[in-house]
Amino acid sequence: MSQTMPSALPDPDYDHAFYDGVPAKRLFAWLVDVVIVTLISFVLGLLTLSMLWWIWPVTFIVVNFLYRAGTIAAGSATLGMRLMNLELRGATGARLSGGEAALHTLAYMVATGFVILQLISILMMGFGARHQGLHDLLIGSVAINRPQRLIRRDGPVEKTGCGRPCGWCRLRQTHPIGPGRNRPMRHTLPIAPQFYVTAPQNCPYLDGRRERKLFTALQGEQAERLNNALSKQGFRRSQNVLYRPSCTDCAACLSARIRVADFVPKKAHRRILKRNSGLQRMARSAWATEAQYALFRRYLDARHADGGMADMDVFEFAAMIEETPVRTRVIEYRDEGAPADGDEAPLIAVCLTDILDDGLSLVYSFFDPARAEDSLGTHVILDHVDLAREAGLPYVYLGYWVPGSSKMGYKARFPALEVYVNGAWQPIGDPGGYSNQTHPLSVDPIAQQVAQINLPDLRADE
Repeated sequence: MSQTMPSALPDPDYDHAFYDGVPAKRLFAWLVDVVIVTLISFVLGLLTLSMLWWIWPVTFIVVNFLYRAGTIAAGSATLGMRLMNLELRGATGARLSGGEAALHTLAYMVATGFVILQLISILMMGFGARHQGLHDLLIGSVAINRPQRLIRRDGPVEKTGCGRPCGWCRLRQTHPIGPGRNRPMRHTLPIAPQFYVTAPQNCPYLDGRRERKLFTALQGEQAERLNNALSKQGFRRSQNVLYRPSCTDCAACLSARIRVADFVPKKAHRRILKRNSGLQRMARSAWATEAQYALFRRYLDARHADGGMADMDVFEFAAMIEETPVRTRVIEYRDEGAPADGDEAPLIAVCLTDILDDGLSLVYSFFDPARAEDSLGTHVILDHVDLAREAGLPYVYLGYWVPGSSKMGYKARFPALEVYVNGAWQPIGDPGGYSNQTHPLSVDPIAQQVAQINLPDLRADE
């Protein structure tokens, strides 16, 4: 398995469903938008007692720009595109921002203002792999079929609880940490991230313990820089939140990562790789699919039926996969030797993976529970070590290792493993030597923990 990291946009070969019928749909969307802009311009002429009709070309151009830029900024699609179930995505795979919408509209109007450019653009949209026009190529955007292979709803999740053990749904019970915590809410993002702590709840790893998490929002133009910096300090990502355990009387949850350059697979690992040599890795954009959710449900029902994620529905699963402000891929593993499941080989394992500046971070993985003897979870980690090596990245972040927890014990069996202890990464050494991490005196006060966080300079480059 030697695939390289793909573009953030859907691959036209592997994800062709995103591009099926797009040229014809864009044509009909354009016709709808022309009618709408014409009607708006006509109504404005009536309201101004026909004054704007005397400068009809100027009126139409201005209305057209404001209409396209405004609707694209609001929903990454014009009304015509929404009617045809299309939406625009930028080079990072995200919906277009306000500035990108204005730039896209300006480029579109220039391209359509000259016959030669318009003909070239039409040919490119009709026959290009991603059906991009000249204005799309300028800013790296693409029009795709709105993701609906999962039955989705527009807008934010409306349920009051996500079912996961993270505690994010208890935002009313969280407490701000650090200076400025009593200031009134504001609509502009602060340069320095604000940290909060969740309400205590039962620990899912150690019986009789209570867990608490320190977290901050991951949003804005500097989200990737913040994610890179805090991941090096033991934080993990969950959708648009970065968190780290911050329990009152325990520090057992230790962030773990593999040093790729020093990793040499054990004999058992080589057997696992050989056993799963028929699996094909496919690195996809962060889009949720029905096949992924079906596998996810089988995995939870078989292995974590009483866990905090057991009642996650299809919308929450889609949010887990797609709500990411950083570089994220869905790494799929398919069995090429098994009977095909529709157009593709059966989906065997999936890993939601963040691409950091110094490694790959395994956010969440799941696999076919019927193939437990194949050690698919371990195979996913081993393959990510190979993938990181191919990409020239020095680490693979595995999440938290919890000494004393049977659920997390497997992570300590990987060679070249480091854990984050007392503000520094160190080789794990003897896994049995971490019993003091559950002692109450091993925990710094929460305010001191926040003060010790090394934050990057999040001011926009000027």
